[in-house]
Amino acid sequence: MISGKKTDKKKPPVKKSNSKQIKKKEKDIPAKINSGKGTLQFSGGASGFFWMAIRAYLLALFTLGLGVPWSVCIFERWKARNTYLNGRQLAFYGTGFGLLGRWILWLLLMIITLGIYFFWMYPKLLRWKIENTDYKKLKN
Repeated sequence: MISGKKTDKKKPPVKKSNSKQIKKKEKDIPAKINSGKGTLQFSGGASGFFWMAIRAYLLALFTLGLGVPWSVCIFERWKARNTYLNGRQLAFYGTGFGLLGRWILWLLLMIITLGIYFFWMYPKLLRWKIENTDYKKLKN
């Protein structure tokens, strides 16, 4: 039989939080991956990416594509500057001139093969990026 008493379970008071504080806290915490072998952190933000992308895009646009190697370097430098591996910042040491000859060759091969060479070019570009990325050199 059901009694006529109502049982009021008291709920804990809801703590109102300031949404600005939450956003600020989330912004300050970089993305972090713990693999058991090390920690990878990324601290880049939207505004830094936006201005870097605008600069890289305009460089490629106004040079009719010849500036793409420098645009790639701008993007890779930004990415490395905002990436930390085991607490050490990465650095990108590649240059636009270092990629220019390869870039022209790859574009010619892509034109000759009607774009099929892309499947070979992209891994070579990734390999070049990795070969030119290292830990930031510590100042003595």
